[in-house]
Amino acid sequence: MTMAFKPIFETADQERQRLVDEGEHNPRLAELAKLPVRVPHPDETTIIVLPPGTWRGDSRIVVIPVRRHGVRKDKNSDDLYLRNGHWHCRVIGGNDPVYRPGGYDIVVMEEELRRGRQIVIDEALLNNLEG
Repeated sequence: MTMAFKPIFETADQERQRLVDEGEHNPRLAELAKLPVRVPHPDETTIIVLPPGTWRGDSRIVVIPVRRHGVRKDKNSDDLYLRNGHWHCRVIGGNDPVYRPGGYDIVVMEEELRRGRQIVIDEALLNNLEG
């Protein structure tokens, strides 16, 4: 006997369509809708390079999500929760002139975190830290 789990969150395609629809009034969401989901489930153990966008210029920001804000209460027409929360994130790297590593915390939309790139610290990197 196999168990089937009912999804509780909107799919990536539903999220993209929601961003397209909401992007009519918010250019940042319209840009995010064009990017693929690369980090499906951001959490407190994930190092993420935020995606580029015209709202950020050429700056790159690397963060660790610290705490999710908001209660999941908004649902779509299929009765699935939206992935539209915000995360309190700690800036740990990057070249942004305003949000420098080591002292800045920022709030980032979950949709933006999901479109960032995850950084994995592997054994090769750790071996280069000796000395």
